Amino acid sequence: MQTKVADYNPFEPNLPTNSPRAHYAISKSTLAVLKSFGTKQWNDAVAIFIAEHGALAKTYSKHRSTDKLVPITLPDGMREFKKHANDIS
Repeated sequence: MQTKVADYNPFEPNLPTNSPRAHYAISKSTLAVLKSFGTKQWNDAVAIFIAEHGALAKTYSKHRSTDKLVPITLPDGMREFKKHANDIS
Protein backbone atom coordinates (compact mmCIF):
# COMPACT_ATOMS: atom_id res chain seq x y z
CA MET A 1 0.00 0.00 0.00
CA GLN A 2 1.26 3.45 -0.85
CA THR A 3 2.39 5.49 2.11
CA LYS A 4 0.13 8.36 3.28
CA VAL A 5 -2.99 6.90 1.65
CA ALA A 6 -4.55 6.64 5.07
CA ASP A 7 -3.77 8.18 8.44
CA TYR A 8 -4.00 6.26 11.71
CA ASN A 9 -6.31 7.95 14.24
CA PRO A 10 -6.06 11.36 12.57
CA PHE A 11 -8.44 13.03 15.04
CA GLU A 12 -7.13 11.28 18.16
CA PRO A 13 -3.48 10.37 17.45
CA ASN A 14 -2.81 9.36 21.07
CA LEU A 15 -5.41 6.58 21.15
CA PRO A 16 -3.93 3.30 22.36
CA THR A 17 -3.43 0.64 19.70
CA ASN A 18 -5.96 -1.63 21.37
CA SER A 19 -8.65 1.05 21.65
CA PRO A 20 -11.97 0.06 20.09
CA ARG A 21 -12.02 3.58 18.60
CA ALA A 22 -8.68 3.11 16.80
CA HIS A 23 -9.16 3.50 13.05
CA TYR A 24 -7.71 4.61 9.74
CA ALA A 25 -9.05 7.51 7.71
CA ILE A 26 -8.21 8.50 4.16
CA SER A 27 -5.61 11.26 4.19
CA LYS A 28 -6.42 14.72 2.89
CA SER A 29 -3.76 14.46 0.20
CA THR A 30 -5.15 11.12 -1.01
CA LEU A 31 -8.66 12.52 -1.07
CA ALA A 32 -7.47 15.38 -3.27
CA VAL A 33 -5.94 12.90 -5.73
CA LEU A 34 -9.03 10.70 -5.79
CA LYS A 35 -11.32 13.66 -6.39
CA SER A 36 -9.28 14.49 -9.47
CA PHE A 37 -9.62 10.99 -10.96
CA GLY A 38 -11.08 11.12 -14.45
CA THR A 39 -10.35 14.83 -14.84
CA LYS A 40 -7.63 16.76 -16.60
CA GLN A 41 -6.05 17.46 -13.20
CA TRP A 42 -5.41 13.75 -12.46
CA ASN A 43 -1.79 13.59 -13.64
CA ASP A 44 -0.90 16.83 -11.88
CA ALA A 45 -2.56 15.66 -8.65
CA VAL A 46 -0.65 12.37 -8.75
CA ALA A 47 2.62 14.20 -9.43
CA ILE A 48 2.00 16.55 -6.48
CA PHE A 49 1.19 13.60 -4.20
CA ILE A 50 4.39 11.78 -5.20
CA ALA A 51 6.43 14.98 -4.79
CA GLU A 52 5.05 15.44 -1.26
CA HIS A 53 5.10 11.83 -0.08
CA GLY A 54 7.31 9.93 -2.49
CA ALA A 55 6.48 6.78 -4.40
CA LEU A 56 6.08 3.65 -2.32
CA ALA A 57 8.61 1.64 -4.32
CA LYS A 58 11.22 4.35 -3.88
CA THR A 59 10.40 4.94 -0.23
CA TYR A 60 10.84 1.32 0.74
CA SER A 61 13.44 0.23 -1.76
CA LYS A 62 16.76 -0.62 -0.21
CA HIS A 63 19.96 -0.28 -2.15
CA ARG A 64 21.82 -3.54 -1.81
CA SER A 65 25.54 -3.45 -2.21
CA THR A 66 27.31 -6.70 -3.06
CA ASP A 67 30.34 -5.64 -1.02
CA LYS A 68 28.45 -6.69 2.15
CA LEU A 69 27.32 -9.99 0.66
CA VAL A 70 29.29 -13.21 0.72
CA PRO A 71 29.34 -15.28 -2.49
CA ILE A 72 28.21 -18.89 -1.97
CA THR A 73 28.61 -21.61 -4.59
CA LEU A 74 25.91 -24.27 -4.23
CA PRO A 75 26.53 -27.97 -4.92
CA ASP A 76 24.82 -27.68 -8.31
CA GLY A 77 27.26 -24.92 -9.30
CA MET A 78 24.72 -22.10 -8.93
CA ARG A 79 26.07 -19.00 -7.20
CA GLU A 80 24.20 -17.07 -4.51
CA PHE A 81 25.01 -14.10 -2.35
CA LYS A 82 24.19 -14.27 1.34
CA LYS A 83 24.30 -11.49 3.91
CA HIS A 84 27.45 -11.68 5.98
CA ALA A 85 26.73 -13.19 9.42
CA ASN A 86 28.46 -10.31 11.25
CA ASP A 87 26.64 -7.59 9.32
CA ILE A 88 23.89 -6.20 11.55
CA SER A 89 22.91 -3.29 9.31
